[in-house]
Amino acid sequence: MGLHLVGETIDKTRSHYQAETGKLVQLVRGVYVDADDHIDATVLKHAVRIAKYLYPRAYLSAASAVLLGPTRAGRLFLSGRRNKRTRIRALEIIQNEVPNIPRSSQRLWTTAWANSGSMSLPSASVSSKPSGYEASMQGQSTKPCARPSPRT
Repeated sequence: MGLHLVGETIDKTRSHYQAETGKLVQLVRGVYVDADDHIDATVLKHAVRIAKYLYPRAYLSAASAVLLGPTRAGRLFLSGRRNKRTRIRALEIIQNEVPNIPRSSQRLWTTAWANSGSMSLPSASVSSKPSGYEASMQGQSTKPCARPSPRT
């Protein structure tokens, strides 16, 4: 096996000993690769496992979500709690901050919930005082615009 993750595939004492003797190469804290393997190829092959180990609450985004792995340039895109870039040999892990739910989409969800009629709207999600974007949108319809007919 080319990749070793401390706590999953190897324990910390064994990984430390093998790194001292030259059998393993430490890439980052807790991530080791066999010294006789091609390290760059192993890192790119196991990029998603490494990212999951280092950032357990992050998830794949952008091109990485489509490809289910890194791009040809060796970039793996994640969405998580912070903006951070980590470089591990040929792999660059780019973690972008997840945006909060925009007010407009929150308003559409609460409007859809209220219009469904099957359930009552929770009182915690409706404020008596609209703020910002919601105040400017009062009185406007939330129905989608009609599509123009195709020209023939």
